[in-house]
Amino acid sequence: MRLPQASTAVFVMPIDTPQPVDLILVARMFSLTPAEGRLLSHLAASADIPEAAAKLGIAEATAKTHRTHLFAKMGDQAAR
Repeated sequence: MRLPQASTAVFVMPIDTPQPVDLILVARMFSLTPAEGRLLSHLAASADIPEAAAKLGIAEATAKTHRTHLFAKMGDQAAR
């Protein structure tokens, strides 16, 4: 006896559950450099510039430069 194959999957989640963001996809969409993508990852995880710079082993000035590039490449989307 052959069982039917599933053709649909339904996922039910509470409406207030935050949706995960694929930062690799975001980096590709906005042509971010690997360094900008790494900084974005830390900022998206609620790190501030000093924390992100320390975790990445870069100077705060470098992190600020990457952040400036993020805003320039992502425009208004980066402020959301």
